[in-house]
Amino acid sequence: MRSSARAFLPVISAALFLFAGVRFDANAQTESVIYSFTDGSADGAVPAGGLTFHSGSIFGVTNEGGGFNEDGVLFQLTPDGNGKWNEGPVHVFEGEADGAVPSPVIFDAAGNLYGEAVSFGEYGYGLIFEFSPIQAGWKMKVLYNFTGGSDGGHPEDGLTFDAAGNLYGTTGGGGNLSVCQWDPWNLGCGVVFELSPAADGTWAESVLYTFTGQQDGYSPEGGLTFDSQGNLYGATEFYGFNNSDGGYGVVYRLSPQGQGEWKYSALHHFAGGDSGEVPFGNLVVAADSIYGTTWEGGMMSACNGLGCGIVYELSGTTKKFKILHTFTGGADGGSFLSPLTLANGRLFGTAQLGGDLSLCQGTGGSQGDGCGVVYSLSPSTGSSNGGFRVAYTFKNSTNNDGDGPDGRMTVDEAGNLYGETRIGGTYDLGAIFEIAP
Repeated sequence: MRSSARAFLPVISAALFLFAGVRFDANAQTESVIYSFTDGSADGAVPAGGLTFHSGSIFGVTNEGGGFNEDGVLFQLTPDGNGKWNEGPVHVFEGEADGAVPSPVIFDAAGNLYGEAVSFGEYGYGLIFEFSPIQAGWKMKVLYNFTGGSDGGHPEDGLTFDAAGNLYGTTGGGGNLSVCQWDPWNLGCGVVFELSPAADGTWAESVLYTFTGQQDGYSPEGGLTFDSQGNLYGATEFYGFNNSDGGYGVVYRLSPQGQGEWKYSALHHFAGGDSGEVPFGNLVVAADSIYGTTWEGGMMSACNGLGCGIVYELSGTTKKFKILHTFTGGADGGSFLSPLTLANGRLFGTAQLGGDLSLCQGTGGSQGDGCGVVYSLSPSTGSSNGGFRVAYTFKNSTNNDGDGPDGRMTVDEAGNLYGETRIGGTYDLGAIFEIAP
């Protein structure tokens, strides 16, 4: 479980890096906090992963808080009609048969809610859950318990549906337990899986691909995305072609071949350094292009020598690689666990650090890390920096608007963006924010 403390974030270098060709529209859009998590118990603490709109409400999860074991909360925010939002827990995870540390959720057409718990469950390796609306609230059903064996273990990056109602996701471990053996808690390199419903209400799991930790990558991260032809896209954190010193990650595609068979294709192997390291999934697929981010790499002199990450595009039939923006850790932000969102004709994302480096205390006491930013790019500019702009700079140290934004943002019908910060807010336990266009 990731800690809520800022210690889990890479440290920004002392220098405030400036560069040409990037337009910074700091605070160009209006941000407001619609909810601050209060005490880490009933409402949870450390929201992360992303938000989902359904029937006018916002649904999300926290990594911590809740019951005695503080294993996370599935929550709902409902507007009161007077410009405020009321929070209520859908479920408080107990770290037992119901799992622990939930992932972002999705809905089916009938209003049922689906998600994952990264750990615990029947075998200790996580589970897939469903919540169905009932008159008194919500009823939980566990659809599948992972064993940590060939079926995978520790799902954590969210689910996606196909047109037939099957669920798809990834696990960070499990699969072939003879490889990737350096983590006793999480043997195996991970799998891509499908859950299919049966007429009797049960769900069956099938493994679409088992990672080997070689050129195909290790530890899929960030979930999956479908294109219009039914192909699945994702990314692995590590390994790939350049794996002599641990590897830098792979963007991959799984294509259906019929009869339940899927073909794996590696679309891009990250070379590390200024070309980016540690990509995340939940990729944006638009026309013949794929857009994504890396956590590290890029400007290697920044973010404590790890690099602050990049935004990249893979385009055309050959999926030609292009860097749209290299983060500096300064006013443009740096370091993120957040995929992109396509909204209002632009790509939006969040960076956990950077922005105003005089705020949000950093390591050593003299300089801040910055509280993070919301940024945007235009996928159609064709320019080397993608028309990069800073849409909002967080200033939690001065106005409690949040610190460390994390997770994919979501958009409502009016074009307002909603996201979350892991910490900050009124009680420093995280916040949900809205940005008006």
